[in-house]
Amino acid sequence: VAPGNEDHKTMENCLFMLDELKRLDPLRRSEPVLAIGGGVLTDVAGFACALWRRGVPWARVPTTLLGMVDASVGIKVAVNYHRKNGVGHFFSPTHTFVDASFLSTLEHADVVSGCGEI
Repeated sequence: VAPGNEDHKTMENCLFMLDELKRLDPLRRSEPVLAIGGGVLTDVAGFACALWRRGVPWARVPTTLLGMVDASVGIKVAVNYHRKNGVGHFFSPTHTFVDASFLSTLEHADVVSGCGEI
């Protein structure tokens, strides 16, 4: 479990995820990582997957409107390092699963934020 707001789109959070991947060894290179969360969390998790063992497959389940309309359709994964998205990669997930039932769990402000991306 990792935090998922913009303040946590950091190299430190990516290193935490890499440590978690190490803790789960032996993770076969063919076993996908499942990233469930908003756009920031799936962005950082995807970047960690790109780095771990030179790339392990991953799938994402965006749970916010912003994640569903923005991060879920792109292949850019990154962390904020000295600037927004300062370190990143292009690393496509094997699957993206969008479940609209997550939208009913969001605060109004999060829905409004996501609408700005549509």
